[in-house]
Amino acid sequence: MICLIEIVTFKYPIEDDNIEGGYLLNKNIIALGIILLLLVTPMTVAIEYVKNQSIPISTGNTLYVGGTGPGNYTTIQDAIDDANPGDTVFVYAFSSPYYENLIVDKSINMIGEDKDSTVIEGDWVSEYVVEISADWVNISGFTIRYSGDEWEATGILSISNFNTISGNNISNNDYYGIRLYYSSGNTITDNTISNNKYGIYLDESSSNTITDNTISNKREGILLYSSNNNNILGNSFFNDGLFVFDSYDNNVENNMVNGKPLVYLEDESDKVIDYEVGQVILVNCDNIIAENLNLSNTDCGIELWKTDNSMIRNNDFSNNERGIYIRLSNSNNITGNNISNNKRGISFGWYSNSNNITGNNISSNGHGIIFSYRNSNNTISGNNISNNDYYGIHLYCSSGNTITGNNISNNGWSIYLDESSNNNTITGNNISSNGHGIRLSYSNCNNTITGNNISNNGEGIFLYYSSDNNIIYHNNFINNTDNSYDGCDNIWDDGKYGNYWSDYEERYPDAKPKTLKPWMWDIPYEIDGGNNKDNCPLVNQWPKSDVSTNTPRTRASSYLWYQWVMDKYPLLEVIISKILSL
Repeated sequence: MICLIEIVTFKYPIEDDNIEGGYLLNKNIIALGIILLLLVTPMTVAIEYVKNQSIPISTGNTLYVGGTGPGNYTTIQDAIDDANPGDTVFVYAFSSPYYENLIVDKSINMIGEDKDSTVIEGDWVSEYVVEISADWVNISGFTIRYSGDEWEATGILSISNFNTISGNNISNNDYYGIRLYYSSGNTITDNTISNNKYGIYLDESSSNTITDNTISNKREGILLYSSNNNNILGNSFFNDGLFVFDSYDNNVENNMVNGKPLVYLEDESDKVIDYEVGQVILVNCDNIIAENLNLSNTDCGIELWKTDNSMIRNNDFSNNERGIYIRLSNSNNITGNNISNNKRGISFGWYSNSNNITGNNISSNGHGIIFSYRNSNNTISGNNISNNDYYGIHLYCSSGNTITGNNISNNGWSIYLDESSNNNTITGNNISSNGHGIRLSYSNCNNTITGNNISNNGEGIFLYYSSDNNIIYHNNFINNTDNSYDGCDNIWDDGKYGNYWSDYEERYPDAKPKTLKPWMWDIPYEIDGGNNKDNCPLVNQWPKSDVSTNTPRTRASSYLWYQWVMDKYPLLEVIISKILSL
């Protein structure tokens, strides 16, 4: 018995992973087989197996949308619905814009006549303009814009695999230009992606290739979130860049940021970056020095992710979304940098410990220094932090840090401790002319606030919402609109010395310096907001040797020698008190 067997291949992916190859190519008669009767049974079995796989057979048809000829579709979605896997939906520019939100649920090619004039516009409401839910979809030659106003609103959303998005303009979408969600094996190439909030967002999506795109967006150009083993090659970023979040083993090469190289190092150590670059991303690195760089107009000047023992020094950061971003990184030094006109000057994500931020000029940013969550044992010292719109320093749920010796002025908030930021030390800072001086809110406990000059702010210090057991003394509160407010339970003196209050004499006109302790007034200073008192309000500014306050009442009683004697011989004070009480 003789059988004629036609062996065929197709242009779209096969549906059975057990058949080798993963996809088929052009239909072609490969051979005419002559099979003897003895082989009829196994051949029958093989043919039956192929039939049972339900492999879609492409007709290779082209469906036209928006043209003037017979059989043209009016909407792109109608053509997609009528297409078979392997077909092409060709869309004319003539009827643009197409006001549609598309679902591509078949393995087809969707081709626009011209990427500049073949326009698909969303309704500003729906989550996506184009959703790809089938594998092996090709989309090219369109302008895709105006997704909805939800936080996940996207130009092209892929929730499938092995798709190609090429040669498109993707712009003005409320959040993402392109989003891959649990989507792998895709190619995104030769697109112009602009004026979206984020350009390309890989959300738990791995083994994709992003190459030769022009990317210019409001925040991150490419954002990798828990996405590994991707290739990011030869892209040009303008006023944005790359941002990496919990993503590893990515191949990032030959990309440019504002015409300068993007430096991406992963698993590297003992490197120096001191040449012209547009952005620096360090992932799982150690002992890297980045110095003498000018990093501006990108989404993040330098990012440290799981990077330790490194030095960022003598750089200029300006007009970035973030000047410096640090997460899961320890024992780094940030020193001698000029950080200005960024939305966030220095931003710490989670769990970064024992870092030093010292000797920097941090000015005119949206936020100066932000610790977001569980950042501990860091030191912020000797910085000039000024003219930031919101926070000079903001600690959120971060404990055991030291803020010392900084000049903090003309910010919205000087130092803000928020949400269980405990056991921090704020000492020796000059805090002046801010909207708010020091604020503790929402359960910030056991902090030490001592030796600060707090002057000419809207509020000097403000504590509320269960911020208890904080130590607040040896500070100078001078000419603040409201020197203090405490709606909690805190300690305002050490039993001998409290704070200096510039409004004390106005509030207590009958008060006198104590006879045996002439450095303190004889009436406690009541703190607004609750039952707290400074029981040892200081006659003169701290430190106690400073005689900067010199009014007629204080001149008559400021015997500093007496203060010195009482400090040196505390028992003498007890004896004199006993004698005077007889």
